[in-house]
Order: sequence, then structure tokens, then C-alpha cells
Amino acid sequence: MAGKVGRPALPDKVHWLKGNPSKKALGQSGGVSAITELPKCPAHIKGTARKHYNELGEQLLRYGLVTSLDVGSLALAAIAYGDWVEARKEIERRDKEVKTPLAGYIARTPKGYEVMSVPLQIANAAEARYWKAVAEFGLSPSSRSRVQPTSGQIALPGMEATEQDAPALGTRLADFAS
Repeated sequence: MAGKVGRPALPDKVHWLKGNPSKKALGQSGGVSAITELPKCPAHIKGTARKHYNELGEQLLRYGLVTSLDVGSLALAAIAYGDWVEARKEIERRDKEVKTPLAGYIARTPKGYEVMSVPLQIANAAEARYWKAVAEFGLSPSSRSRVQPTSGQIALPGMEATEQDAPALGTRLADFAS
């Protein structure tokens, strides 16, 4: 069977806020609440990919979207980004070297046919891998609505909650609706 079928399970936090209309026991509705932290960058990631790993990881950490469980996804995104940057540099180098328009984009076969250059193919494949990896973190407009912070509520700048603003632990949004 190709892909997932049906709606994805709602996280426990959504069930808690809405009053659990499905009557599933919390903890069975899907979602894991792991500790928010930036996993250490794997040693085999070097150069531009390592820099991107740390920069992207810091942004994801700021919004509570990364845990130590995400090291693989974050590493794949960083490696794909590094591959893309290196391929783009090679395309630019070929353009400057040959001094003809699109030299980095086009290659010629032994029979003289024009085809897409290898660096361009690498760049396109890396771009596709990158977008697939970062969609897991909600880094595209369409995927942003499908991710949830790992723990806690994100405070808006200037709107930090104080202890007297916090409702009692057992209060749910559904309790206010009635």
C-alpha cells in the first residue's frame, strides 16, 4: 500500500483541549512528547552541511520543534543542503570557466546532444531531498500547520505568562465553552 491512509491521529494535547471527543484514552491518540533539545551534530557531517545543521537546529529548538530523536531527519536535511550548495558552486564554476550562458546547466553527449549537466542533476536531487526532510519539521507553508511544538506553549514576544496568568492544571478549553 502506498503511503498512509486516512487522517493522522491527533496529538494528546489536542484531545485534552477539545475534551477528547473520540473517547480514546490519552496516550493512545498518537504523538510522543519528548524533551526539546538540539541533538549533537554527527561527526561525519562537515563544512557547509555542519554549519546548516547547527543554524537550522537552533531555529527549530527555539520553536520547540526538535528533540534528540530528530538527529537523523536533521542530519539528512543538512547533508542535502550541503550537497545542493556544492553542486551550485560547481555550476557557477563551469559558467565562469567556459564563459557561455548556461554552461553549468548543459552538457553534451559524445554524439553532440545537449543534456542536463551532472551538477544540475545533483542540485535538483539534493533540493528534493532537502524539502522532503524539512517538511517533517514544518518548514514549508503547507507542512507548517501539521507540526506541533514538542512541549509547552510558545510565548509570543512581550506576552510571557506569569504564574498568576496560568490557569489551574485541570482546566481545559472545553470547560470554558459551556
